[in-house]
Amino acid sequence: MTHKPLAEAVDLEEHQFEYNLIVIDGDLDTAGWALMSRLEGKLSFTEGRIAFIHDENSPRNLYFQRYVDIQLFSIQKFVQDPSAAVDYLLFDDFDVDQPAHSYNEISTKRTVMIVDDNHSLRSITSIMLEKQGLHVIQAENGQTALQTLEEEDVDLILMDIEMPVMDGLTATRRIRQSESHYASIPIVGYTGDKSEETVVKINEYGMNDYLVKPTPKDELIDKVATWIY
Repeated sequence: MTHKPLAEAVDLEEHQFEYNLIVIDGDLDTAGWALMSRLEGKLSFTEGRIAFIHDENSPRNLYFQRYVDIQLFSIQKFVQDPSAAVDYLLFDDFDVDQPAHSYNEISTKRTVMIVDDNHSLRSITSIMLEKQGLHVIQAENGQTALQTLEEEDVDLILMDIEMPVMDGLTATRRIRQSESHYASIPIVGYTGDKSEETVVKINEYGMNDYLVKPTPKDELIDKVATWIY
């Protein structure tokens, strides 16, 4: 049996996850959820079973990247009988019909900027977020986003990676290296590329988290709710 903190696990190579069972402690803060997003990109390559141990009484709903099969398991049941829990997670058929939950609610009025060169995607994403009571600003590239940040107070950025004029990674680095009030704003990469190379760049350039396009509504709202508080 091997134990590693989440911060160390995300730095492992894909081939280092060749276990029969991978158990993830689901007691995560905001930084932990950002690390979890990075970890999912590497877990998509393992053939082992993946279990996420969480508090069944927690109001937080759980959504993972669609290309990773993760079994939710109650921490209450795990603590009550660890041996039986491990036996189930290793050998029994997983409950594939886990109950569906509504996504996490956004209960505060905040401003989100969507940066993407795809007008249709910006519009659709904007509508979904505005229905949650959010104020949404749109920008078609990283340069426009930087100009907008000088004029508007923004609480979260959904940033596409590949864009003309200025791509999302370059824009993110300029935001992080600036001495402006917006230097530490949360930035969620919004990309159609889920490769490990892209995930590494997302982290290196200073993005906090990422979403894979196309993103279902519940996953989008859940991710935004994670970073707006």
